Amino acid sequence: MRALLGLGVNKTEIRQINILTYMLSFDAVLPAIASHYAKQQAFRDDGLCWGAYTHGQPSGVCIAEDIGNVRTIHTIAVNENFRRRGVCRSLLDECIQTAATEYIALKYVPETSNDYFDVFLKKCGFTVSPFQKSAVVSVSEQSKAEWDGFMNRRGGKLLKRLHDKGYRAVSFTDAEKDILDTLYAEMGVKFPSNLDPRKCPNEVINSSSFITMVHGRPTAYCVSSTADSGQTAIIEYMASSANYRGTGAFLLCLASSIEGLKNKSRKVAFAYSERNQNLPSLFISGIFSDMTVKAVNHYAISNHK
Repeated sequence: MRALLGLGVNKTEIRQINILTYMLSFDAVLPAIASHYAKQQAFRDDGLCWGAYTHGQPSGVCIAEDIGNVRTIHTIAVNENFRRRGVCRSLLDECIQTAATEYIALKYVPETSNDYFDVFLKKCGFTVSPFQKSAVVSVSEQSKAEWDGFMNRRGGKLLKRLHDKGYRAVSFTDAEKDILDTLYAEMGVKFPSNLDPRKCPNEVINSSSFITMVHGRPTAYCVSSTADSGQTAIIEYMASSANYRGTGAFLLCLASSIEGLKNKSRKVAFAYSERNQNLPSLFISGIFSDMTVKAVNHYAISNHK
């Protein structure tokens, strides 16, 4: 534990905490997204969580995980009653100073060109680089009609050809254990290891996450997740097997995910790497007229001891 003094009389103390302390002291005073990450990510064997106490009151939390030579910060959240008192900086300092990794990093989506947290991270010494983009579509009668129009004009025909060849989509909820075991065994072999569905930091929506199968083998998948209890669904961790790229197998699981989400969520976000623009080509080529594309930045700082 380290005692850190903020400006003036704002005394903040940082302590590493466990799940019981979090649930008893922090769960009710922090945003729901922080609560989700605390429960899903921070309290695994390799998870880390620090709690901030300002004048003895729970005021903030930092949740991170050491992966290889990088300490990845999943979230920093500060109670609105304690903001602009140095709580965030104290949490960030503790996370950096206790790291044995070479780098400390996090992802963040700036809302404006002068975003406060973006400016704050740069002042703290973080360098920024583009990581991926997120295309956000509001679920409305218009966007549903646009999707249905695409499926009637083109998508439906492609899916029929796949079905005729024996392809089928199965949800993560309905997939039998041997299907999931086969999929996970092929991570790093036929599928990219960095897109392993088990590493998704958000809450996975299993009923709207699909695997495309043919001849008993997984050929493609896309994972739907949420960080706000389902209000916004994020279609991410999208990949095709090296042996089935260009076959249309990916469209089958993507279309199944969209169909499963269009009547459940208020927004659907498609997350994709800027270096892999072929995957989002379906939805950035004119299907949806009401779409906002946001940049997801990667922030990193070297850990010089």
